[in-house]
Amino acid sequence: MTPPYAARVTLRGCSTQPTPLTLGTWGVMTDAYQDVLTDEAFQSLVVEAYRLGLRSFDLAFLWDGERAMRLVAEALGPDIASCFFFLRAGRTTTGNPDKPIAVDFGLTALRPQVERALELLGVAKVDMLLLHAPPRTLVERGETMQGLDVLRSEGLVGAIGLSTTSGAVALTALEQGFACAAMPYNALVTHAVRELDEGFPVVDGEEARCVLAHSSLLHGVLAARVPAGHQYPPGDHRRERWTEQALRTRLYHARALAPLANRHTDDTRKVETHVPNLAALALRFALSHPRVGSVAIGPRDVKHLALLVEGVSKADPLSLNAATLREIETLLASAGA
Repeated sequence: MTPPYAARVTLRGCSTQPTPLTLGTWGVMTDAYQDVLTDEAFQSLVVEAYRLGLRSFDLAFLWDGERAMRLVAEALGPDIASCFFFLRAGRTTTGNPDKPIAVDFGLTALRPQVERALELLGVAKVDMLLLHAPPRTLVERGETMQGLDVLRSEGLVGAIGLSTTSGAVALTALEQGFACAAMPYNALVTHAVRELDEGFPVVDGEEARCVLAHSSLLHGVLAARVPAGHQYPPGDHRRERWTEQALRTRLYHARALAPLANRHTDDTRKVETHVPNLAALALRFALSHPRVGSVAIGPRDVKHLALLVEGVSKADPLSLNAATLREIETLLASAGA
């Protein structure tokens, strides 16, 4: 029997389907957490994710994407035909320290990136092409989708979306015909998705799911395993992301959710209602939003992946009930979040 976290989910405007959990590659293909995985370790992670039932992958050229695509194809072999790929394109590394990132979202730049991805992965099309954080002004002009639609009409991509941290940009894009927005969403960072939700309400007969959520554990903070007073080492992106005080505040907010760990979300104490830990709570919180089709998880090794998946392996449904969602809001509000 397929566990709920491995069941296919229908995304708006997309003929193929991802799984509710998507294997993200940013953390393991870059030095965000200091250590880039070796080829062997990354392939072991991919193989284990597939064995556990994950069938969708989040790749980006900016995240050493060519290497990741080659390794994914080698690791999965013919099984790759059953997988769903989010491909972030339009931002690439240049090798030039004075201008390390090249940014171009035009058809002339994106077509060869898509074709290269197809070649490396050995698949017929990219399921979801995501423009990698395009400027707001570019999206607002409304010319991008018109120019790129040829990739979809030629069958090179199944659908086109974008990644953004802005609900307003996501709303504008979806109104123009973009199918999906990759956005941060977790119990402490809800504003972008809720802004989208307010401006793009669900209507009768519409498929609601149009968000690939990421940062669902807020880079590990919502798992509440970081000790008070912790300092991240040099090179870890979290050291640059948060001041010491900001990290302390986030950890305080995360620990406010501790009463919800290792308990059931109903009175019958069924195994599928048990929330074993705060990481599981965080994943299920993200999957509870009706706009979220899939959540990109960022395990840094096979053991970490197993812990994340085990936490939600018996949850049915994956979404939390309304009472638990209200408890989360109440506890965070009491903590000043």
